[in-house]
Amino acid sequence: MEIIRERCHDTWVLTLSGPLTLGAGVPLLRSALESLPPGETPRIVLDLTGVEYVDAAGIGELMRAHLSILQRGGQDMLAGLHGEAEEAFALTGLLGEVPRAENSGEACQRMAARGGVGHNARHAAEPASH
Repeated sequence: MEIIRERCHDTWVLTLSGPLTLGAGVPLLRSALESLPPGETPRIVLDLTGVEYVDAAGIGELMRAHLSILQRGGQDMLAGLHGEAEEAFALTGLLGEVPRAENSGEACQRMAARGGVGHNARHAAEPASH
């Protein structure tokens, strides 16, 4: 699993690639989310375009992150959910629980339209710290 972190307006976009499973991606995703700057109201897009497979632990981590973001007064959105990953969400009945967008660009625009202090340009990508 690889995670690229970038800023779009006042939203963090985490672009995941590889399997999101107990051994391969869950710890890395948790670490990437925990490494975002403290003190901000979290606004996060999780771009899953590069994720072909999500196991139960991966879905659990995505839902844990979603609930944590909501509890902190933030917003989140899944982008690019497709294939087996989308099927896994559908099978669990969680497909409608988290807002979705076709891609990270659309998600970023929708998050910016929801308000907040924004920037006009997308900032350079940086690898998430592990």
